This record gives sequence, structure tokens and C-alpha cells, in this order.
Amino acid sequence: MRKSKHLEGPHEYPKGSGIRVNKVSNSKVHGESFRVNVPSKVTGNVRIQKQFKTLAEAHDFAAKESMRSKRHGELAFRLKPEQLVDASKAFDRLKNTGLSLSDVLDFALPKLRPANGRLSVDEAISEFLAVKNKPTLKLAERTLRDYKNRLETFGMALGEDAISEITLKDIKVWFEELDDLTARSRLNYYRAIRSLFKWA
Repeated sequence: MRKSKHLEGPHEYPKGSGIRVNKVSNSKVHGESFRVNVPSKVTGNVRIQKQFKTLAEAHDFAAKESMRSKRHGELAFRLKPEQLVDASKAFDRLKNTGLSLSDVLDFALPKLRPANGRLSVDEAISEFLAVKNKPTLKLAERTLRDYKNRLETFGMALGEDAISEITLKDIKVWFEELDDLTARSRLNYYRAIRSLFKWA
């Protein structure tokens, strides 16, 4: 089938999509190619440009990007491939729970960004220990000493950071750096740190 001269020149494809296809003249060795330009107004993010050896390949890519935009809107372009995979896994885990991803975030984010989030870890530990030392709580001296020793050890590594910025990954990395701890001791560290973040 003979190519249309109109389609070999700069043109929109598919029609009305806003995606442009242009013929590009390369070196004599490489001949010609076709560049697809998906503008930011279509992607909702950054412009996408890709080059193909044939017009048919360029049209195929343009059609797929146009369909992708229609089906998924701007979100499909804003999410990175690994984020799409992560979201898919999250939705699988939420099946039959009656919860949406937004429900889970509404519950989790306040815990990750606590009310005392502007405090440094050291400041949070100091205030937490002061609360635990109140006579009305009637905590055993051994319990208070355990809280102090374990949390101050934690503070030596991350004390200057804002407690709101500490992630689960940060805590896991810190745990991995602890050597020669029994399972019981690790559990006690976990409980002390969990109590701190629950209070914060």
C-alpha cells in the first residue's frame, strides 16, 4: 500500500489526540525515521519523544499512548513502573477487606506523621521518658530503666533527625546494624521503639 504524502509529513496521530508524528531525515547510512512527540498536556507530566524506523511503528506507538491516556488519564503517566507494580500489589492485598487504598492511607499517615512530628528523635525520647516517669503511671524502676537505655541507644544513631521523618526502612537498617543481640533483646528494643512512636 502506497504511503500518503500527507502522513509522511508532520501530522497528528491519532486525529484529535494531540500527539504529533514527524519524519526525520538521518544520515545517508541510516536513512529516514519517524519521531513521535507526546506533549505534556497529554501525559499530564513530562513530554515523551520516541523515534522509530517506520511510520507504521510510530503510528502504533502513538495509538497506544493515546489509548493509555484515555484509559488511565494523567495518573498513568505520573506513576513510575515500579509504583504501578506496588499499587497493584496493594490492591491485591486489600481484596475482600472492604477497605480502599485511601482508607488505609487515612489510617496510616497520621501515625507516620505524628502530632509531635516537629520534635527531633532525642527531644521525643526525652519527653516520652518524662511522661513515663510520672508517679501516676506507677511503672516499675526496671521498666523505666529499660526504656531509657534502649531508646537512648536508638537516639545515638538517629537522635538529630525529626521523628516525623523516620521511616520503617530507617528503623530496619538500624536494627540490622545491632550485633550480638538475642531474639529477646531485639524484641524489647522493638517494643520500646514502638511505644515511642505510638506516643509521638
